[in-house]
Amino acid sequence: MVTKYLRHSLIALVIAVSSLPQAIALDAAPLKGKSLAFVVQDLSNPIWAQYAKTLTEVAASHGMRCTALDCKSNAATQITQVENFIQEGTDAIILHPAEANALETVAKQAKDAGMKVISWDILMENADVGYLKDNFVAGKLVGEQAAKWINAKLGGEAQVALLEYPVYPELIQRAKGIEAGLAEFAPNAKIVARAPAINATEGMSKTETLLMANPDIKIIVCIGDGGAVGANEAVKAAGLDADDFGIFGCDGSQEALSKIMNNEPLRMSLSWGTSYDTVDELLTLTSGLLAGKDMDREFICGMTPVTIENVEDYIE
Repeated sequence: MVTKYLRHSLIALVIAVSSLPQAIALDAAPLKGKSLAFVVQDLSNPIWAQYAKTLTEVAASHGMRCTALDCKSNAATQITQVENFIQEGTDAIILHPAEANALETVAKQAKDAGMKVISWDILMENADVGYLKDNFVAGKLVGEQAAKWINAKLGGEAQVALLEYPVYPELIQRAKGIEAGLAEFAPNAKIVARAPAINATEGMSKTETLLMANPDIKIIVCIGDGGAVGANEAVKAAGLDADDFGIFGCDGSQEALSKIMNNEPLRMSLSWGTSYDTVDELLTLTSGLLAGKDMDREFICGMTPVTIENVEDYIE
């Protein structure tokens, strides 16, 4: 096998991707002279922008041209983008589908044209490989970490705000996981407000509104670091950044990790490893497909809660 399949239990210690042995070292030879498309939902999401930058740079170091685009969450736009890459004769594509069912036909067209297709977050029928996250488990870990803070700092009771993004199925699952984690580990905490936020601008404005309506909120749980970073700034601007106020995010963006390191209200983010870990895995999958190797259909990412105790291990 040329990839790995990882499953995690909330009971067991969750191990960082960066600490796990790679199933196979990256063979960069099949990448040289090839072209890669990286088509994501929305590059205003900081973690996606971070992945795009790192992937483009690392691919270039191996002689591979990488083009990164987003579709602003519009499936029709994304279909057109994939069609354009097919016309250009692109060798491989990493596709983060805005709407998986709508992208299946064009993904098949890409494969029929000889393109290698990796789907991100959702296992598509017409992808060669799915690069996947267990978003419910990820959310539950965020909820569990927030619950630990509530139990330690707030006596097990707290008013909680949830910054969600009920546009994509994977993020809906992540929000459900957060709710489940809070309910299981801090049953006396209550979600009193929720709002959609995918980036820092939305996170800041939505948090300002939520705090005005619910001044007793002490905990903000977020489906992504974009919203969490914005919430962090809103909390500081409101003068609420006390030692017991906690914001909990997901994705391990460098901006979020810097806030954790500075002991700001953002206390935790769930990391899938550094962006270089992720890019190494993506290029290993891409290399294997281009070389015609036998591949597993699913690659499940590892994840680790990052707090002030271990954040230095994840700052790039």
